[in-house]
Amino acid sequence: MSSDSPTATADTVPTPAAIRAALAERVAGVLTIPVEELDESLVLVDDYGLTSVDLIDLVAGLQARYGIAFDPATLKAISCRSLADAVIAALHGDPEPGSGAGAGR
Repeated sequence: MSSDSPTATADTVPTPAAIRAALAERVAGVLTIPVEELDESLVLVDDYGLTSVDLIDLVAGLQARYGIAFDPATLKAISCRSLADAVIAALHGDPEPGSGAGAGR
């Protein structure tokens, strides 16, 4: 996800697959690991050691890009998958079946 990407609108809402791929790429970049090594079910703070500053930057970027808000109480236990689920739910309604929505694993 590049910082020059437009904010999602009704006419430009990305597909769930595109959201998942873009978010995985962004999270892997923040973690400085290859996207292929990212386990989307692991908690970003506890399992990957993401700092609170990096987490805030990541979430602020998602909020700006997609025009959505995240519950601050859930962020410490959030995974890449649950971040993607939250974006998809906000833009498309319910997340994809079996995607494990929620803040954490």
